[in-house]
Amino acid sequence: MAALARQMLFSRRIGPQIAILSLLIQVITALIARCLARAVAAQFELVQAVLLVLPVMLIATVPVSIAGWGVRESALVLAFSYAGLAEIAGLIVSALLGGVMRAVGDVGGVVWLANPESLRILAVRRSEQLPPTI
Repeated sequence: MAALARQMLFSRRIGPQIAILSLLIQVITALIARCLARAVAAQFELVQAVLLVLPVMLIATVPVSIAGWGVRESALVLAFSYAGLAEIAGLIVSALLGGVMRAVGDVGGVVWLANPESLRILAVRRSEQLPPTI
């Protein structure tokens, strides 16, 4: 998998597209966080969203919880307090951001499962399963 990832990232054709899409995802995450903060009347600008939310999302990938729940909230509350913002706003924004990410993931999962190619991959995986070992 690492060899395939390296091959794709350093490909002249696909590599730049992957890099641009990866950066776009991060910008969209910061924009969503800013919109959620504004929806709950928190004073939160786009620069703060980029500087606070993106590192928190990186911290939330530490595998000590389920989907980052708890870690993300604690980290964002701490980041909001260091930035001089209301801690409760950080908690609310984090919970809402987690809900949005869950909803987007659910839609993406349905789209992926509705794709005939993914159904074929699942069928092949089921037919190739080995019996459990003791």
